Amino acid sequence: MLDVDRETNKILGVGTLEEKDGVETEKGIRAGSPIEDVMASYGEDYYIFHDYEQGFSIIGYLDREENIALSFFYHDGHVTTMNLDYAFERLIWYVD
Repeated sequence: MLDVDRETNKILGVGTLEEKDGVETEKGIRAGSPIEDVMASYGEDYYIFHDYEQGFSIIGYLDREENIALSFFYHDGHVTTMNLDYAFERLIWYVD
């Protein structure tokens, strides 16, 4: 899956749609991986978002220097999809 800017046609992000995509991160995380493996591989500097109406959660990692976000959508403790996107400064939450 590609996220594309409608005005410039530039690719803003890439993501997976299904477990059968066979895509995995450099650290071996893929759809079906336990969320504990994500945290063990990518560390404790993450944010979590829960959407209780839709029934999914996201654990995300921000690279502020490169302005990108690596997000893992998960349900019942396992990764369902992954996205790598520009984080865009307006979407980053800063904690002082």
